Amino acid sequence: MDKLSKPAGYLVAIIALAVLVNLMAWEWYGGSGSDTFPVHLVWDILNWFMAAAIVIALAYHCRDKRRLDKTDAGQSRVTYSWLAANLLLYTTVLLGIWFFRNWGAEYFAAERLERYSLVWQWVNPLFIAVMAATAGRLLYRAGSSSSRAETG
Repeated sequence: MDKLSKPAGYLVAIIALAVLVNLMAWEWYGGSGSDTFPVHLVWDILNWFMAAAIVIALAYHCRDKRRLDKTDAGQSRVTYSWLAANLLLYTTVLLGIWFFRNWGAEYFAAERLERYSLVWQWVNPLFIAVMAATAGRLLYRAGSSSSRAETG
């Protein structure tokens, strides 16, 4: 898994950057009302990549939490690593619940929901923040494990 940390970190970072750019540009091209460019198509495509990034983040944070729970077994003190791992895991779980619920409702609801709803206004910025933190942790872990391998 350590060999996949660096590519996964870059992938998650690129997806977070794409969401950030699209979120910022949405007001510019989304409000045009033009029939020549389907403005929701960008989000429909980007949602698939966002789903993949959420699954990657959940897998990484679950593994990281289990690793920390094993190393800190029996200790009653709270460390930065433990707090960060738990905060990112539970925030990613919340993000996943919100994202997959809204995304599923768009495709399977009898009537189409308003795409620019309140929940999407929370999901997209939360996605950017959580995935940026996840990418940083994945890239840091890949860097630290490769430097340990070189010195060891």
